[in-house]
Amino acid sequence: MIKASQITPQGSPSVAKRVIRAVLAEDGIECRLTARTVVFSDLARASCVFVTIHGWQPSADAADQIAGLAIRHGFRVEFA
Repeated sequence: MIKASQITPQGSPSVAKRVIRAVLAEDGIECRLTARTVVFSDLARASCVFVTIHGWQPSADAADQIAGLAIRHGFRVEFA
């Protein structure tokens, strides 16, 4: 099993999903994930990967931990 700490996304939506999937799997949570790259061409020409977790609403602490992990790996997470 790949641990989330062993993965560095480097801007890839598929690898960002693997990071989140690995973290959720550690807690036995399986849900649908989608990821997209959003390009902010009007705002400093940057882009960011957003991973959306569907069908799971975490507690505030769990959401903060997952969001912090995502930021450390260079992407963002959303809950739907």
